[in-house]
Amino acid sequence: AVFIGTGLLYAVNGALNYGQLHDALARHLSTPDLIALGLLVAGFATKAGLVPFHGWLADVHTATSGPVSALFSGLMYNFGIVAIGRLAFQVFGVSCIPILGLLLTVGIISALLGAVMALAQDDLKRLLAYDTISQMGILAIGLGTGTAPGMAGAVYHLVNHALFKSLLFLCAGAILHRTGLTKLSDMGGLARRMPAVAVAFVIGTASIAGIPPFNGYVSLSLIHTGLLDSHQYLPYALMLAAQVITIAALGKAAWLAFFRPRAEDYPRLEPLRPGMVAGLASLAACCVGFGVLPQFFLDSVMAPAAT
Repeated sequence: AVFIGTGLLYAVNGALNYGQLHDALARHLSTPDLIALGLLVAGFATKAGLVPFHGWLADVHTATSGPVSALFSGLMYNFGIVAIGRLAFQVFGVSCIPILGLLLTVGIISALLGAVMALAQDDLKRLLAYDTISQMGILAIGLGTGTAPGMAGAVYHLVNHALFKSLLFLCAGAILHRTGLTKLSDMGGLARRMPAVAVAFVIGTASIAGIPPFNGYVSLSLIHTGLLDSHQYLPYALMLAAQVITIAALGKAAWLAFFRPRAEDYPRLEPLRPGMVAGLASLAACCVGFGVLPQFFLDSVMAPAAT
């Protein structure tokens, strides 16, 4: 889809440079250009796991290891959102087509459906995978505001998602490595046996929930500001509903895995390797640091990107 869409743009406009394409499309937007946009958005939305192109995502995470899931969720899906954002603002332009409304609609549906599906899961990795779909929806909502705070919040949330979702998938990988379990119904009492993983998981959950002083609080607050500044009150309420369901899903996972009493001991308890502990500690520290000291990143990275 991406390849054919790119070829259509080149065939009609004779250019692939963003600036040249933007100027050409501003002068004349043809039917092949709109078909190309549809193909490009469909391709990159599949990469990002946005609804309705999300069907493959949960199965992939169920089959892969924790570090691979961390790379997929923390980096690869974000590229799809970045590509859609650049198409919307740098190539086609919001003045050409009503793409902001499309981003808001797809974002809200993805955020709500992903959160509800996450709440229904018993497999920890599938739960985190569906939450990734929800977070991709939050990013689309930030872009769809079309305001400077919303854009800055979306860019910051891209970075934050790479941190806290990688942290949570590495926690799931550590649990699988040590116990051999992935189903939450089979777990319990891991906070006493794996305190470092428990602390890291709680930090990741608090970050996604937007609890200060963790990094998610800053980016989600900026997206909220963008929605309120553009008087998008219904999307704001629906986004809050998705966040509440997300907190419920991850809170359920934390309770069932770490804090629920478990009478019998685990049949196998592999030791955590130093590299695992170092990865968890560094990502957890970044989740705290990006929340406590956000101004440097906002001034040097997020604000220029939004501009």
